[in-house]
Amino acid sequence: MKIVNIPPFVLATIALFIGMISFLIKPTDELFNYPLLTIALVLAAIYWIWMIVLVSGTKDLFTYQKRFWQILVISVPFVGALLYQLLHQRDKRLVN
Repeated sequence: MKIVNIPPFVLATIALFIGMISFLIKPTDELFNYPLLTIALVLAAIYWIWMIVLVSGTKDLFTYQKRFWQILVISVPFVGALLYQLLHQRDKRLVN
């Protein structure tokens, strides 16, 4: 399972890209662009929920590993999900 082929990774990349654009394209007196930031946050929330479902449904982890990743993904929403996805690129290859 390669990371580029996984749709949640593409969704996370798009959310990060739109989030960065919202800070670069500023209205006159505002710190960031609200509509773009809202879109980025909605996409990040969808990615986060998607990764919670993927972590809960995985079969290649032991029970204690699955609980650890569930706690990490839920407690540190976007970053925990991205860490899980980056560290589990191939079955029993990088982190088991």
